[in-house]
Amino acid sequence: MKDITITYQNYIFVNSCPVGWTISMDIEINEETGKLYDILSKVLNVSGDGLLLSASVSLGTGHSWTARPKISTFAVEGILKIGPNQIAEYSSDNNDMVGLQLCPNVVLSRVGILFYGISVPSLGLDSTEWTDYGFTVFGDMHIKVPGSIKPLELDFEIGEFEGAINLAAAVRGDIWKNAFGIGIDLDMVRLSATFDSSGPLETLQCSVSAHLKAGATTALVDGTYTPGGSYSIYAYVQNLGCDGVADLFRHRTGEELLLPSHVDITIGSAMIEISNEKKLSIVVDKLEFDHYTSVNAVVELSSKGALVRAQVDRVKLPGDIGIDLTSAYMQVAFEKKGSGKSTDVMLGGNVVLEGFSLHAISAGVHLYKTATSNQLEWTVYGTFTDLQNTTTLGQLFPGLQNSSFLKDFALQDLMFIAASRDDPSLSQMNPQKYPIKKGVQFSALFGLVLSAAWSTGNSFLLDVILPTDTMVHLGDGITTDPITITIDTSQLLLRIATGVKVPVPGSTTPLDFTASLTIKGETVKLAGEMHGLWQNPFGISKSVSIGPFLELELDIDLLVFPETGLPTSFSFAGGLTIGESEGDVAVEVSENPSQELLTGRIQKFGIRDIVAFAAQITELDIPPPPDFIDFEDIDLYMSTGVTLGTQSYPAGFSFHASLVLFGTKIQASAEVTGGVLKANGSIDDLKVGPLQITGQDSKQASLDLQIGSTTQILKVDGAIEFLDAYIGLTLDLEIMPKPKFSFNFTLHFTDLLTFIVDAEMIESEVDLKDLSKLGFKLHALFEQHLVEYIRGQVHASLEALEKRADDSIDAAKAAVAEKEKEYQKGIQNAKAKLDKAYRSWVTKSNQVHVESQAFIDSYMKQLHILQGNVDNERLTFNAKLKKAEGGVQHANADRAAKMRAAEAEVSKAKSKWDSDVAKAEAGLETAKQTMHQKFGSAEADIEAAKRKVDEVQGEIDSTRDRISYCENAHWYRFDLKAELAYLGPKLLVLRGYKATADGILDLAEKVVEGADYINTKAAIPAAEELVKTAGNAGDLAFRAAQSTLHEVDRDTGALLDQAESLLKSVQKEGDALLRAAEYALQKFVESQKSLLDAAQRAIDNLVHSAEWLAYQAASGVLDLASHATHALDIAKKALDAAKQVVDGTIKISEATIEGILKAFDITRIELIATLDSFLNKNGGAHFVVEVDVLVLGNKETLRLELDMGNTAQFINDIFHK
Repeated sequence: MKDITITYQNYIFVNSCPVGWTISMDIEINEETGKLYDILSKVLNVSGDGLLLSASVSLGTGHSWTARPKISTFAVEGILKIGPNQIAEYSSDNNDMVGLQLCPNVVLSRVGILFYGISVPSLGLDSTEWTDYGFTVFGDMHIKVPGSIKPLELDFEIGEFEGAINLAAAVRGDIWKNAFGIGIDLDMVRLSATFDSSGPLETLQCSVSAHLKAGATTALVDGTYTPGGSYSIYAYVQNLGCDGVADLFRHRTGEELLLPSHVDITIGSAMIEISNEKKLSIVVDKLEFDHYTSVNAVVELSSKGALVRAQVDRVKLPGDIGIDLTSAYMQVAFEKKGSGKSTDVMLGGNVVLEGFSLHAISAGVHLYKTATSNQLEWTVYGTFTDLQNTTTLGQLFPGLQNSSFLKDFALQDLMFIAASRDDPSLSQMNPQKYPIKKGVQFSALFGLVLSAAWSTGNSFLLDVILPTDTMVHLGDGITTDPITITIDTSQLLLRIATGVKVPVPGSTTPLDFTASLTIKGETVKLAGEMHGLWQNPFGISKSVSIGPFLELELDIDLLVFPETGLPTSFSFAGGLTIGESEGDVAVEVSENPSQELLTGRIQKFGIRDIVAFAAQITELDIPPPPDFIDFEDIDLYMSTGVTLGTQSYPAGFSFHASLVLFGTKIQASAEVTGGVLKANGSIDDLKVGPLQITGQDSKQASLDLQIGSTTQILKVDGAIEFLDAYIGLTLDLEIMPKPKFSFNFTLHFTDLLTFIVDAEMIESEVDLKDLSKLGFKLHALFEQHLVEYIRGQVHASLEALEKRADDSIDAAKAAVAEKEKEYQKGIQNAKAKLDKAYRSWVTKSNQVHVESQAFIDSYMKQLHILQGNVDNERLTFNAKLKKAEGGVQHANADRAAKMRAAEAEVSKAKSKWDSDVAKAEAGLETAKQTMHQKFGSAEADIEAAKRKVDEVQGEIDSTRDRISYCENAHWYRFDLKAELAYLGPKLLVLRGYKATADGILDLAEKVVEGADYINTKAAIPAAEELVKTAGNAGDLAFRAAQSTLHEVDRDTGALLDQAESLLKSVQKEGDALLRAAEYALQKFVESQKSLLDAAQRAIDNLVHSAEWLAYQAASGVLDLASHATHALDIAKKALDAAKQVVDGTIKISEATIEGILKAFDITRIELIATLDSFLNKNGGAHFVVEVDVLVLGNKETLRLELDMGNTAQFINDIFHK
């Protein structure tokens, strides 16, 4: 040590020293300091005065001037006395930074050293202690880093541990802006390294640790960096997700990303790598959307947004089309908010079409959702990588090489397109606006447009729209679009294809079909297809729609078409939607499309669906019934009232279906007319609670259903097995106001005498979906004739007893025979009268039918003549319209073709504009990134370096002023004189530090003056100018295409207006002969309506004629004669009584019998039971009967049982009672 200054103060007079003892000195660093000397002299190349350390140590207050200080533990801190001259001397010639070079691209400044000694007492009886010594080199470190022209500033410490030299450094301010020039800031950046102090360092590999904080996304960062050489640091982010991508984008650009809303996207955990090779690399371990998934996706950040892209070996697109993508990729493009674009998902790769060998196709797949679908739909847009933009049919389909006519057809703008469904939206990947249909197609320009769809094997059908418009008028407003050509590559032939427009009543827009025509014999067959929905067909109901795919068939007989101008048959079929139910539909139209009938098929309808539909088409408020009936496999028709051929269809809605009722499937037919749903069907077997209803006498049971606004009822007419026999039954279900079952059936008391049994539910309510608890109570009240019969039988028994003494058995037998003869004679007389009445009825019926039918036949003959006149005049009028309609159709087709071509040019101009600007903007983005990665914020760095120089210069000036002040102070200001010992070294160090700051500023200014910086910076305005130029050129081309489109629109619109004006003129003038024929037909129908109705009524009223009534009366007489057995029954009872008197069975006086006969009567017989007691035989299978009788003027009620297997016993029981 030398130049030692000892300062003691009991008050802070000298600001640089604390209270107490302070020793200031210069410490010479030499070989005795070991590793410290090696670091300074061998590594940093410091020598001479540079090895002097201006240091001070504070000893506290416990010392004196007369004793040697005793120090056990100490710390001496100081700064190397290195000025600007030494800095220049020690700086390396191959280092463009000024300072102590630790290694190339790393310099140190304001280097200080901390010596410390730590005394530790020894163990044992000897009270000695030993001291450990160490050191720390500290100061400022400047490292050249990528992406900045100004070195990175750090605070460093160098120390020794177990013989190794360790370096630890922290970025000043903790934040490293634009780390490595990749636009990401790192927090809490720390560098560490270990090196050998035996000589100068050629390089230094540093370990790097830091924090990455991007919004809610944080990660630990670690890796290595060799100044001036390679670097690679990594950060792991768990479950990055879309929000994490947005955080990183916001952190890098300060702007927001648009996150997807139409599809759920899963982005897995991310590994972020920053390296000299990859710059910024973000790899996630999973990318998933919809049912597509991949691993190891790459995230790319730019100023416009973010792109997540993953490579996949193979992707199979869902559906039955059979398309795979090989060498495929999945992609999510996040767009910046305010860019006018939306975030989207996409697939891409090389197309493989199952079963076909194609030229190589590179494709992108547009994925989207519809309002009616939860899964992603897809459209593939592909280009042929080994075919030029202009190619030939022969190159596209090698099978055509044998056709000299077809192989040289030139194709332009060839595209491969496949879609999971029809896609009406336009995509930038389809600048030609080719129509997108479900399936696979090739599209190209061939004169106008060529589209393709495969047939079988490797053959395709190619549809070619001709350059000139050719149309066919089919009458009644039905016209074709311009005809196109279809090329069948398998048969090397051409077919005709076209579109057909069909006008329909109730719609101002005709149905538009795409169609193809084939010629076979003398018939042209046209088959077509319409896409989209036909809402409210024929005005039937707003809840009915036909589509989205509608197929058309039309036949033309070439022999009669030139004369009639009408198709022979016309129909179309497709999808049908009624409310929420979907099915198929067919439309049959006779010679005139104004007569229409819709027939359809729907898989399933609930009773509530049908009632809701009926309410809509009738505009009535029909209460919804319980949901207990389903209709399946429904064949339906909807008509506004039409006769096709000989079949008439009334206005309304009708259908045939399988009706599922209480678990039983029933074939039924139904109609909706007058606001009421009526259905009827036949049943083999129906179980309703305990009832098992079947048919009877080889006939099925029948069902009738009515659902209306006031009446809702279900009837089943069939039979049940009752008392070991099948008996007829009518089951009623009243649906409103709440479901209620009831039924009745007829039982035979005798062969000819019957009574009706009524049944009602036992429960007050019933669940129509669960009839397991349904039960019925039975009730019957005998009608008067049956009561009289029973009373007569009792009387007969009594009369027989009265005659037991008078009549012998032989006489009784004779009486029975006589009464039997009288009974049979009465029946024969009644039959004779019935036969006579029937013959009279037949004669009357034949007479009325002959007279009325003659009038009806005459009416129909005249009606057909007048209708034929109308049809003939209509054909004549159609011929007049045909030319005018043809003019309009031609103008429309011509306009459409030219507009389509002009719109395609606009689309191409816009697409090229966007493409050119995008390429220019990509170049601008690259130029900006290169500038950022190489030089970062160069201007800002230079300004910061200037501020640092000014700051250090300010400290130097302040220190000089202080030194001057202290030197010129009075001699007694010993405090100021003592301060000089500290100010001198400080000024020397500051001047050295300024040399380093000047060097950094000079280095930065040289960089921005260098050719690389100038050229790189100049590339940005050049790229901006290219963007502007591309934008202006694209704008001019786009405006020119739009101008052409407007001219085409104007010119073709004027021609169309002329054609439409001519057509309106023809339509307005009309045809007098046609109107006269229609008027004659109308008047005939009106004048003959009353006579036709009278003839029909004559036939209908036959059932009310006197002959019919006489026939019915004679039938009643026969029935009455068949029941007139009273006298015969008395004779039979007398015979039985005679026998019983003989054997003594009955003993009763004649006076008693005579009294009963005069005073006995039956007034009421009522039967009660439950159905379950009969069906399950658990109640005796009998009725409980109450019989009200009058005996000698007294009313009594008899309680008996009626066994339907032995009704005679019931009469006998009354007799005995």
